[in-house]
Amino acid sequence: MVRQGWALDYRQYSKGRYQADEVDARRNRRGIWNSKFSKPWEWRRKSRKSSGIRWREGIVTTEKKSLNPSAIPAPFFRDLVRPSSPNNWLIGPASFPGGPDEAAPVFRFPAERLEKVVQDVISQTKNISDIRVENLFLCFVVETEVLRFKDDVCIQIISMGEKSSTIAAYSASRIGYWDLGANKKRLRRLIQRLQSADI
Repeated sequence: MVRQGWALDYRQYSKGRYQADEVDARRNRRGIWNSKFSKPWEWRRKSRKSSGIRWREGIVTTEKKSLNPSAIPAPFFRDLVRPSSPNNWLIGPASFPGGPDEAAPVFRFPAERLEKVVQDVISQTKNISDIRVENLFLCFVVETEVLRFKDDVCIQIISMGEKSSTIAAYSASRIGYWDLGANKKRLRRLIQRLQSADI
């Protein structure tokens, strides 16, 4: 499997037994070497580092028993494995899982109100379908204007106390390697609309 490019030489365990096969597969771009990927042990190391959920002292910490429930990443974000292709964008607190591309702003109202504002903004947006809403978590599908491609968007509302909140928002194209910045623009527009409601 290593020679065909469908497995890696995990030197920690193989002691380099398959190293020549991996070098040959990589050189000839066979199997997974024909695309970009993260080595499993590197991906696991990064995931472990991001699981320490710490972005605002006193609000979220893995050492306290009474965590702010909305600040713990929803299963979608906790398990998010972002593709290596540039067809997705993530906005969120700096240490949020998935490695945000951009920091999320803090809004001057509670999470419950922010959730209603997000729902209002979504309801006024064209080409939205399959809206799913759970407690402080929303997902929906956006159809692009011209080519009618379907993109997925998920948003988690995060309480930062009684009078402030923030979000984690992820937008990703289902089709294609490059999105020409569409997901980034979509989330930035969303943030702008939410900030204009921040009174």
